[in-house]
Amino acid sequence: MKATISSAAVAIALTVLGSSAQADTFHNANTEIGYEVHVGDSQSGKTSEQVRQELVAAKSNKREWFFTNLNAAKPGWMVPTEKTREQVAKERDSITPEERARIDEIYNTGA
Repeated sequence: MKATISSAAVAIALTVLGSSAQADTFHNANTEIGYEVHVGDSQSGKTSEQVRQELVAAKSNKREWFFTNLNAAKPGWMVPTEKTREQVAKERDSITPEERARIDEIYNTGA
């Protein structure tokens, strides 16, 4: 009984999902691929001019655009920091000798 109810629920869910996902642009058709694409039916969020302006604004910073376009991580010199140089120096100087020995043992083994 449980299998019948759950399989019926799955079938209904898939039917509803399939029809609502294709409601905007894709329409069922009796063709080889089974659907037709009606681009004019979809809702446009931006005009092509808005997209062009956003692209020009993104490309204005050449270094930023280079790493963004490659989908690469930004190097350390491009990432803004939250700490000042003085805060980092103070943090470095406040490390106890025991903590320094522990860090040296972890990162300087075999040297």
